[in-house]
Amino acid sequence: MSILAAATSRADFYTVGTTAANTTAAHLAPYAKEGVSVDPGTPFARFVFPSAVSDCWIRFHMRVRNLQSAGNLSGTPFRIKSGEAGISLFQLDYDSASLLAMEYWNGSAYVEVNEITPIFAADTLYKIDIQLKLDNSVGIFRIYVNDTLIWEYTGDTIFTAATTVDTIELASGNIVGSTSDFVFSGLILADEDTRSMVFHQGQATANGADTAWTGVYTDVTKLDRNDNTFIESGTAAQLETYVMDDVHTDLAAYVPRAVVLSTRTRRGATGPQNMQGVVRQSGADFTTSNISGINTAYGTRQAVMNTNPATSAAWTISEINAAEFGVKSVA
Repeated sequence: MSILAAATSRADFYTVGTTAANTTAAHLAPYAKEGVSVDPGTPFARFVFPSAVSDCWIRFHMRVRNLQSAGNLSGTPFRIKSGEAGISLFQLDYDSASLLAMEYWNGSAYVEVNEITPIFAADTLYKIDIQLKLDNSVGIFRIYVNDTLIWEYTGDTIFTAATTVDTIELASGNIVGSTSDFVFSGLILADEDTRSMVFHQGQATANGADTAWTGVYTDVTKLDRNDNTFIESGTAAQLETYVMDDVHTDLAAYVPRAVVLSTRTRRGATGPQNMQGVVRQSGADFTTSNISGINTAYGTRQAVMNTNPATSAAWTISEINAAEFGVKSVA
């Protein structure tokens, strides 16, 4: 069982329409430094999974800002798709100004499950966990809000040619009579139950021991999405590592499930074509396998380390705090 991906920054998402970085702590998942605000209407923040899955859990935090009343909403706060351009297969939908329902696509129309009065209040942070399994007989689609099961469908969850999903889109929908937006943060994708998990976001605070790339930590430690400053390597086998801030002391009793190194990366037409994640511990560098999906356009690329590459065992908080993290250019 493992963590598959994580996201919280606007830099982690592909966005359409008016979106912005949000750094107000009260709007975010605990221990996240930033989230993405999505304006009403058609804008959305899209996160594409590292690979397609048929059985997964998805966790994220959601806050509705300045909502005038529960009846002011329409649209879909989230939709799960097979393919970025594909139709939404599973979604949460404001069916009307006063009704909220979980829906699945049966091949020709959306089927509503457990239509209820909207439960999301203004200026309130909610923890959403989605359990999804695509199967012809023992499929599952469940939505938990603050650990309480609100919507559930079980049985056949394969209604089209799609047998996997690989995309989630987060959106405000239409908020009638309000200038409010939704704020999303602390997304975790896993192949195990996410309900007890806590998202923590760290950032570089200083240059580390490996400094072969051009640029410094301040070029990549920034909130929001900004491609004007960056680090770069034109030669294979160059390493760049950074000192990171410590895991929050509130989490001292927790056992780390994974470390996710999230980057916004592209490659050139020549020079190194691949990249690996790097962990530096006790003066030695340990690398991950090649990070997949890098091409000539900027995009979110992640190295997920469910165990410590230095020990091949589960992480400890002290190891995370003592380590430097970075990247290695690969031919």
